[in-house]
Amino acid sequence: MVDIYSWPIWSGSPNLITVIRKLLVVIAFGFSLLLLNCNDPAKIDTGLVDQDRLDILNLEITNLTATTVTEDSVVTYTPGGLQARYPCGEYNDPIFGKTSAELYFQTRFPLTLGVVDFEDGTYDSLILSMAYDSVDPVYGDSTETMNFEIFRVTEDMDNAERVFSNESFETENTAVGSFSLEPEFETTDTPTTFYFTDSTLVDTIAPSIRVKMDDALGMELFNLDSISYTSNSEFLSILKGFNVKATETTNNIASFQFANLTSKRGINYSSGRLTMYYTKDGIGREHSWNIDPTYSTKAINYQHDYSGSEIETFIDNPTLGDSLLFIQGFAGVNTKIAMNDLTALSDVIINRAELEVYAMVSGDDADFYPMPEQLIAAEIVNEELSLVRDFSFSTSIGNVSVAGGNKEDFEENVFKYKLNISTHFQEIVDGEASNEIFLRLFPKPSNVRRMALFGPGHSTYPMKLKITYTQL
Repeated sequence: MVDIYSWPIWSGSPNLITVIRKLLVVIAFGFSLLLLNCNDPAKIDTGLVDQDRLDILNLEITNLTATTVTEDSVVTYTPGGLQARYPCGEYNDPIFGKTSAELYFQTRFPLTLGVVDFEDGTYDSLILSMAYDSVDPVYGDSTETMNFEIFRVTEDMDNAERVFSNESFETENTAVGSFSLEPEFETTDTPTTFYFTDSTLVDTIAPSIRVKMDDALGMELFNLDSISYTSNSEFLSILKGFNVKATETTNNIASFQFANLTSKRGINYSSGRLTMYYTKDGIGREHSWNIDPTYSTKAINYQHDYSGSEIETFIDNPTLGDSLLFIQGFAGVNTKIAMNDLTALSDVIINRAELEVYAMVSGDDADFYPMPEQLIAAEIVNEELSLVRDFSFSTSIGNVSVAGGNKEDFEENVFKYKLNISTHFQEIVDGEASNEIFLRLFPKPSNVRRMALFGPGHSTYPMKLKITYTQL
């Protein structure tokens, strides 16, 4: 939503010209959105406007300086928030170098906490279940096996605090579980049995990994006193959470999802959960603690090592960036673009500003490394990267692609991304914003994909900024 209350007319010191210009910017932005859905010239009644009396001009800007840059950290957990996916692995990318992704999460009682009574029961097993991500369950070489270990967290994780990708939590030194993901692990629904108070149901759930946890941990939870099961705060003081990490480097990375799902037979369940199976009164039973999509802390620690990688020499190098640039998910690299010498655009209304970039994937990489679906533009605000207003508006209405940035087929193995930055570019030419923007994947912290794109000096597919404006 456009923040009209920040305009001078509301502040008690009106500046009529400024207000009118900003209103025209809003109108121009709305008109540009209309044009996205109206590409047929026959649908536009040009007789409504005497175009000869309007000084509407077009300009193509290629005087851009583009650079691949690193990012210090990204937010991987926001209170009440849920990421699209949760990558985990020790991933060696042939171009982007090494990325380490470790998961940290809490398991909590369901929102409707029933009576927990293990008395006179017999412990059977403790199982940690995590569903694979449905879009990118594995990125990279899907023919390679991945091995993981699970550790018990010993440090409090406050679900009311944000967590950044460069943060980690203390754990025990000995693993309480381990598992392997074999090739094609993500393709088959997982059979399961739900144990109710007086019945069982054989069912199938989304493709998932089920890990048998250490029996010593299971028996510890089984033998807790009843007070430990009266609230989440009591339980989390004993079992603070888990840390999942890979045991060795591979050429791929896995991703999981923590969501509320429905089984094939209509049972609602949490796709990430810790389940204790036990027998009482001769009947098999279960009790689960969920990796709650809303209330559990769910964070990722990312570490990037670009030493020796193909992109190492491109980082902070605008000369090389003139022809080739790189963007990565996780907490990886972005592309910074500086728009040089805009003095010719003083005293103008920007009707539309669209950044065009081109990217290519080699045929051999298309299956293992699919291209990102969405790019966004960001700016630095209070020392943090924030969406420019065009993309802030489109995300606020639940459709980021309204401002463009989505992948379009252009030629074989070549893709185009067009980003509408009209409102933000008006702020740049008015001196209200920096002339630098950053291209990032969206959403970035949960995005496992990466891309190489062509710079402004590329001979065939140059990056360019297309401007339509009205001279005042």
